[in-house]
Amino acid sequence: SGHGGFTSSQFTYNSGSGDFSVNAAKSSSNTITSGVYTAGGTGTLVGFSRAGTADLNSITVNILNASTNAVIQSCTVTPTATQSCLTIGGLTAGTQIKYQVVFVVNNGAPSAGTIVFDNFANGGNAIALPIKLDNFEAAKEGSGIKLSWVAAEEAGVARYDIQRSADGVTFKTIGTVTADMKRSYAFLDVLPSSANNFYRLVIIDIDNTIKVSHIVSLKSKVTMAIEAYPNPVRDRLIVQHPKAVSGSRLQLVNLTGQVLRDIQLPANAVVTPLDFTGLGNGTYYIVFRSGSESFSQRITKQ
Repeated sequence: SGHGGFTSSQFTYNSGSGDFSVNAAKSSSNTITSGVYTAGGTGTLVGFSRAGTADLNSITVNILNASTNAVIQSCTVTPTATQSCLTIGGLTAGTQIKYQVVFVVNNGAPSAGTIVFDNFANGGNAIALPIKLDNFEAAKEGSGIKLSWVAAEEAGVARYDIQRSADGVTFKTIGTVTADMKRSYAFLDVLPSSANNFYRLVIIDIDNTIKVSHIVSLKSKVTMAIEAYPNPVRDRLIVQHPKAVSGSRLQLVNLTGQVLRDIQLPANAVVTPLDFTGLGNGTYYIVFRSGSESFSQRITKQ
C-alpha cells in the first residue's frame, strides 16, 4: 500500500495503486534503492519474494554504505528463482546501510510485464556455511606473523578474507586467499603492529553468504632497522640496511604476502637498489632477512 521507503530516478511511484512503473528500454538496467536501515551486526539476513511476468535477464541486490553509497555486498540471481536471501557480514552493529535492487530487462517496451517484489525482510541470524575449520592459528615468522588454517570441509567456499584489528573490535581486510580445496592454507602478515594483533577469517561462499571465524591474537615487537628512499617511489628504490652476511636477503612483498623480488645480498653490503619497474601503483613491503633477524618497511609505488 506504500512505497516502503524505496526511491528511484528511473521508476515512477504511483501513489494510487501503491506500485512503481518504468518504460524500460531493451537490455536496460533499472535501479531502485531503499531508505536507511541500521545493521544489527554481522550475520544479518536480507530476504524477499518475487513473482510476475516481467521479461527480466537478472536481478541484483546490493547492500550499500548509507553514507558513501559504496557497495558492501552484492548478489545476482536469475529471475526464475522466486525467493532470495543473503547474509550481511563484516559490519559493525549500528552501521547505516541501504538496499539497492537492480532489474536488467531483456526486451523492454512494448513487452510489458509485472514483477512483484514483496515480503522484504531485514533481520535474523547468520546462515551456516558448508565449511568446518579444524584450526586457525597465528605464529611469528621473521618480522611478520604467519596465519594458518585447515579446512576439514570446504564445499561451496569461494575465498577467505584475512582481517586484522588492533583492538579486537574494528577489523580491516589485509588480504585474500582463494579457496581451491587444498585443505591447508597460510597467509603472511609482513608488517604487523608492534602491539597486539587480532586476526579473523571472513569465509565467503560462492553464493555470497558469509561466516566469520574465531579470533586469534599475537603480539609482535618489531624494530625498524632499514631505511628506504624515495618513498613514495616510481622506478628505483635505495634501501639502507644492516650489514649483510652470508645468506642475507632483501625481498619485495605485496599485500597478499607474495614475494615479487628476492635478492641475495653480497657480504658486507649496507646499501641495495631495488627495481620497481613494471609494478602497479599501490602498497608494498621491503623485507630484510639475515639469520634469525628480519626487518620490514612499508613502501608506496606511484
